[in-house]
Amino acid sequence: MVNSLTKEQKTDRAQQIATAALTLFKQQSFSQLTMAAIAKQAGVSKGTLFNYYESKESLFMTLLLDGYQQYFDDLTARIEQRPTFTLADFLQLLLTETTNLIT
Repeated sequence: MVNSLTKEQKTDRAQQIATAALTLFKQQSFSQLTMAAIAKQAGVSKGTLFNYYESKESLFMTLLLDGYQQYFDDLTARIEQRPTFTLADFLQLLLTETTNLIT
């Protein structure tokens, strides 16, 4: 019998790995972190890890893009909550948010 995961289980497993990796990326530099350490933190084998992410770089990019998506979703929601913007207010918001994003 083949042990296959449902789509939801696969999504949950990918999220489990990503969460573990994010924790480690906050503690160690990119060059110090290994796929073996990420697998251990996530509680999966290295083989399982590589089934979801082909490299440390692809995992990092996934985290980065997910973070950007969340940031811009939050920013959009904050902008939509404001009834109106003057041009000066909007430019100030863009400058502030650009600074925050760079930081």
